Amino acid sequence: MTENVQFTKSTLVRLLATENLIVEHRKVPTASFDLKNRKITLPMWQDITPEIQELLYGHEIGHAIDTPVEYIECHKAGGAEFGTFLNVVEDARIERMIKDRYPGLRKSFALGYRQFVERDFFEIKGKDVNKMLLVDRINLHFKIGAFANVQFNNAEENAFVQEIENAQTFDEVKSIATRLYDYCKGELEQRKQEAEQNAEAQRQRGDIDEEEDLEQYARYIK
Repeated sequence: MTENVQFTKSTLVRLLATENLIVEHRKVPTASFDLKNRKITLPMWQDITPEIQELLYGHEIGHAIDTPVEYIECHKAGGAEFGTFLNVVEDARIERMIKDRYPGLRKSFALGYRQFVERDFFEIKGKDVNKMLLVDRINLHFKIGAFANVQFNNAEENAFVQEIENAQTFDEVKSIATRLYDYCKGELEQRKQEAEQNAEAQRQRGDIDEEEDLEQYARYIK
């Protein structure tokens, strides 16, 4: 990206955010927003497309406008595992709100996420997404649901989705994330028990199949 283009894009970001944000373009893995220092950091990917670029801009502007500084303390107090849940719910809220505020971004979000899917950015190629924990399915649903065929299994799961779709305030986000975290702890425990039961049944039959791999869940809840 040339210096002139960077300047133009940075100016656009400030205009949309309605404040004089610090905007940096750096060689970083992904975009981010520093709530306290009011700084957006945007990646300098060689293969970035206009649609992905606009998606990243829109997402970080959404945080700048609608995510309160309180998010930092809430994330810190809950710990890294809870922070994942808080981020998933807050991402869904701010993306919906920024698209409502600037409807022209809707197409950029749709095309950008389509391109992310084509690049397997979410690392779901060849995986059954509907075997993932609810928090992962929710994240995929709100970002690439149209491309991932995400399903929800019962009224309680669908109620979480509906709550997130309707969340307007960060207080609502905190409440949903807390309850979602507790729900997924129960979900994980149930899957562990099922894996142990399956392993015992295999041993009794003399099978040598490997037990279910739970590493993907353990990174969230310890």
